[in-house]
Amino acid sequence: RRFSSPGPFSDMDEAIAAAPSHEMTEVSTEAQLRGRNGRLLVQLGGRHVALIAHGDDVHAIDATCYHMGGPLLHADIEDSGSFGPCVVCPWHLYPISLRTGDSLYQNMSGTTCSKGIKQRVHEVERRDGKILVRLASAEGKVESDTYAFKAPPPSGGFRAP
Repeated sequence: RRFSSPGPFSDMDEAIAAAPSHEMTEVSTEAQLRGRNGRLLVQLGGRHVALIAHGDDVHAIDATCYHMGGPLLHADIEDSGSFGPCVVCPWHLYPISLRTGDSLYQNMSGTTCSKGIKQRVHEVERRDGKILVRLASAEGKVESDTYAFKAPPPSGGFRAP
């Protein structure tokens, strides 16, 4: 089994870790993801990617927050209206859209607005009980690229001072 040991990458196949970004690559099964409470950290093409199941959807985003490297794997998920579900970085409470990678804030009138795409979001496909991911194109720098190739810090429910 590919994800059987307790470590964050659990016997990751060399082929998956080195997969080129333009190919859909199987990273898990739906049963494995459900068995890990809908959260799984994978490494694909050298990037650390968080798989997050929310409702009927599975999302794949860079696993480390663009802002200061906070762990997103077990971050809270909140609804952000038209931006869909978002993860909230546990360190500085920055909400990030799981669909688009936009960093969000509320303006003075309470409307949710975007600061722009800050977190790289990757394409997910579900096929015959398997979860496949294609890394997003590396064209154009996204701020989460700064931390994407470094192992994320532990996600133990703490916040930075």
